[in-house]
Amino acid sequence: MAAVEATAASTPQEQLLDWYSTRHPFQVNLVGEYAGSSPFLIDGDSLLRHIFSDSRIDFSSGFQLLHAVYAVEQFLDNLARRNCVFDVVFFEHHRRVAVPAWNNAAAWKYAFARAVVVRHLAALKREGVRFVYRFKSVRDDAFLAWLQARRPLFVMAHDGADILEKGVEGQAVAKDYEAAEEWEVKAMIYRFMHMGRGYNVAQINSVIFADSKVHMTL
Repeated sequence: MAAVEATAASTPQEQLLDWYSTRHPFQVNLVGEYAGSSPFLIDGDSLLRHIFSDSRIDFSSGFQLLHAVYAVEQFLDNLARRNCVFDVVFFEHHRRVAVPAWNNAAAWKYAFARAVVVRHLAALKREGVRFVYRFKSVRDDAFLAWLQARRPLFVMAHDGADILEKGVEGQAVAKDYEAAEEWEVKAMIYRFMHMGRGYNVAQINSVIFADSKVHMTL
């Protein structure tokens, strides 16, 4: 697929955000209208970001690690109970995406929780078969071989809609961190949409479980 179109007056960051603004997402029912029994890939760090951003999980004044682990398992179970076929893949290149506040003093808690959850999920199996994988990046030869063998229909990832000012001292500094974090997430989405022959991306933070349906923005 074509790369982001460059303009002389814009930075690579601005070009990426301009490109993303031209995408046209739409609502689908994952189970009945789109995926069916086809496998799809869940970006592990997007999954963690979605869970860590839940207001019911306190990583600021507290450290509700067990709550986070349970919430991750519950999300995956909600998909499995609706007969979704998925693999969870963690990329070291995307590890900072899992930290919705990597610019503040609580960032170490998210990073530590990520390590714990990744280790925990890697030990799980679905019907005796592993479904959690780890690779360096989407350009990792091992991942490209896995992608060719598994052939997922689409990628489920976070779109960074939760990016707000994180309490960094100074408005200008806060804006700089916010812009950097948005770039981090949008660049991840760009890589997913342009790896291999190109993939659609479903916004994990838009998922709504309703009866037997999984509504989402694609």
